[in-house]
Amino acid sequence: MDDERWLQDMRSVYVSKSADKLSDLIQAVSGLEKSPESTVAYRRLDRLLHNLIGSGGSYGLPEVSDAARHMLQRLKAAKERHDMLAPALMSDLRAGLMRLEEVFSRAALER
Repeated sequence: MDDERWLQDMRSVYVSKSADKLSDLIQAVSGLEKSPESTVAYRRLDRLLHNLIGSGGSYGLPEVSDAARHMLQRLKAAKERHDMLAPALMSDLRAGLMRLEEVFSRAALER
């Protein structure tokens, strides 16, 4: 199997699991929203976003990495400002989720 075909197959598998990835992210954002000062909730969302940043690039979906990176930057900035309760943070995180849904939906159509 040539490298390009292998990458397409791997990308297809990755995209097919996007619903699970998005579900995990939605739960993590909701958990942070319910407990904005929770270190566990913060770390879970941080880890999931880091994973998407790396995997998006690895599977040839840089838009996944970009969206996750933007979400992570907003999350870290709020943490540094001790402003995890900011409505703008949750709004930005939810917008990031919507962006990821769009990217994964488009990638699924391209399979």
